[in-house]
Amino acid sequence: MIVGQAKQTLRTWVQVGLDDYPGLCGAHLVGGITGFPDTAFFPEYKDVDLHLILEEGSPALQSTNPFENNLEISYDGLMIEGGLKPRTDYASAEAVLANPEIAYHLTRDSILYDPQGFLHNMQARVKEEYPRRQWVKARCEYERHGLDGVMALLPMARQMDASGAADFGLLGYSTTFLIALMCVATLQAPTTGSTARLKLRAILTEYNQLELYEAFTSLLGVESITPAQASQLIQEAEALFDTAVLFKRTPIPFGHKLRAHLRPYFVDSCRTMLNDGHFGEAATWSIPFYMASCNTMLVDGPDDQRPYYAQKLHDLLSLLGLDSVDWNQRWAQARQLYDAFFALAAEVVERNPDVVG
Repeated sequence: MIVGQAKQTLRTWVQVGLDDYPGLCGAHLVGGITGFPDTAFFPEYKDVDLHLILEEGSPALQSTNPFENNLEISYDGLMIEGGLKPRTDYASAEAVLANPEIAYHLTRDSILYDPQGFLHNMQARVKEEYPRRQWVKARCEYERHGLDGVMALLPMARQMDASGAADFGLLGYSTTFLIALMCVATLQAPTTGSTARLKLRAILTEYNQLELYEAFTSLLGVESITPAQASQLIQEAEALFDTAVLFKRTPIPFGHKLRAHLRPYFVDSCRTMLNDGHFGEAATWSIPFYMASCNTMLVDGPDDQRPYYAQKLHDLLSLLGLDSVDWNQRWAQARQLYDAFFALAAEVVERNPDVVG
C-alpha cells in the first residue's frame, strides 16, 4: 500500500468509527508515516500511528488504564495504533510546539479529521515556529521530564518483581527517551518503532559520537550478541508471542502489542533487520515482545507453566549478561549516559544551522 492510500483508509476508519469515540474532535497522523511522501510505499509490517483528540469528559479518555492507553486494531489491511489525547494537549500553538509527541507531525500533511478547524488554524504557526530554538529546547525538556518520570517508577517496579527483570524492562523503556531526544535536537521525525535504534546510530554517527551508541547498546547487554544468538532470540520470542496472545487478559507494560494482527510488526521487522545485518538492533526490538509475552503468561497462563516462563526471563537476562548484575550500579551508569546524551543534545541545538532564533 502507498502512503496516500493508507491516509485515505485512515480517514475512512475515523469516519466509520465516530460513534465509538464520543467527543472526538480531531485526528492526525503521528509516527514514521508522517515522514513519507504520499507516493512512497508503506511496508505492510509497519503499523500506522495516529492521535485521536477527545473533548474533556469523553468516556474514551476515562476508560484508559496505565498499561494499555492506546487502541490497537486492524482495518482494511492496516495495523492501526491510536493514542487517545485530551483536547487540552492542543489548547494552543505554544502547547503543541513544546510537545515533541505532536509538534513535528503538525508540520506535515498529517490531519485526518478536523471538523472544528482548530488543527488547521494552528498548523501554519506550528510550521513557522517549529525550528525556533526556544521550542526545540522546550521539546528536549519534555523528553527529560518523561525520562525522570520513568526512573521514578523504579522503586514500585522492584516491589512487584525483584528478579532483575523489572529493572531491565524499565531500563529498556527509559532508553527510548534518548532516541526521541536526539530526533528532537536534530529536527527529525520522532521514531519509536523497530527502526528507532538504527536512526539513533545514524544520528550519533553523523555527529561523531558513535561511542555513545556503543555505550547505549552496552547498557542493554546487546553489544556482543552474535547473529546466531539474535536469530535464536527472535525465534523464541516469536513462539512466546504466539502463546501469549491466546492467554492475554490482564493489562501489563507493553501488553498492548500482544495482539495477533501485530505479529508482522514484530516478526517481519526483526527478520528484515536481521537479513540486513543489523542483528543487535533486531535482537533489541524482539526483547520487549519476549518480556511482555513471558509476563503475560506469568499473570494469565496456567499455574503449572509459570515456573517455565519465569525461567525464560532468567534465560534472557543470562544471554545479555545481566543475570547477576548490580542493578544499582547499572542505573548509575545509565544516569551518566543520559547526562551525556542531554549534553550532546544541547550542543546540537546550539550548532544546528536549521535551528533558528
